[in-house]
Amino acid sequence: MEKLRSIKSKITFRKLEMIEAVARRGTVSAAAEELAISQPALTQALKGIEADLDIILFTRGKRGLEPTAFVAPFLTHFAIIQAELQATQRELSNKTSTKKRTLIVQCGQRSAKLWIEPIEAKASPERPYTINLNETIYDMYDHLIERKIDLAILPAFRFDKASELMIRPFSFMRNQFICRAGHPLLSLKAPSFRDIKNYPHVGDIVVPQYHHLFEGNFGHFAVKDEATGEVKATFFETSLEQIFLKVKSSDALGLLPPDLFSSFIQDKSLVVLNDSRCRLPELPVTIAYHKDNVNNPDLHDFIACLREVELQRIQFFNDASAPPPPPPPLPRSPPSAPSLLP
Repeated sequence: MEKLRSIKSKITFRKLEMIEAVARRGTVSAAAEELAISQPALTQALKGIEADLDIILFTRGKRGLEPTAFVAPFLTHFAIIQAELQATQRELSNKTSTKKRTLIVQCGQRSAKLWIEPIEAKASPERPYTINLNETIYDMYDHLIERKIDLAILPAFRFDKASELMIRPFSFMRNQFICRAGHPLLSLKAPSFRDIKNYPHVGDIVVPQYHHLFEGNFGHFAVKDEATGEVKATFFETSLEQIFLKVKSSDALGLLPPDLFSSFIQDKSLVVLNDSRCRLPELPVTIAYHKDNVNNPDLHDFIACLREVELQRIQFFNDASAPPPPPPPLPRSPPSAPSLLP
């Protein structure tokens, strides 16, 4: 019993925090920087824990410090204690302040329209946070690493794997070609890529998954930067409003998810090209956040809202593509009464 009390007295939350940081970051220097202490101080603390408990916490491997089997219990208890501390902080915050917390979300305008705006439209007073939206796709990766944003939404090809980030599959985008009413391509029953590249594209980039479809020749549709390999629209434009305006007033083509232009189709100011000969593959979309944010309850609630909006979107597509129900059967005529005439 005396030995158990001695061990308990030597294990503090700060020591658990040190072990967790080294296990997660892989080096003492990175962990020390994160914990705002000097590298020698952290090294000495780890040696003290090992000496007190007569164990070895880390061994040096090819990728840095690798945790031994003794580290697992520390990590388990650290996660539990950290969650309890955060819950306590939330309760105290709710009692002492009504100020809302802010989630910083970064994504392109397409993602903002498809997923963020529906969440904001249904925001309830009980939600403990507001959304600060950054509608650009630039520097998103660096912003995540530097903790300048809480969440990013972007097509999967834009994200590189990083040990600091949690990257999860989320949804897809299926882009379609749109044009103005009366566009020359509408005279063709089924335009091909050879036909499409005779007309300029107004938008941002042509994603790598589409490059092979043009067989190395983007024609008037897009411009390739030979130095970087990036292919941009002939009329580079990121604003959805400006894209629609340009498409409706010229022979330029748009390339967007149908969710974003359905109202223009209904009022007949835009037309979807028959893409049976130039069907585009779906683009996977991911969400990403920093591992340090993994226990943020506001972030998890927001991600749950994103997935709810996505389920509704999928249901909409399923309903739209389902064949119409058969018409109800015609009522049968009642049997005629037997004739009384001979």
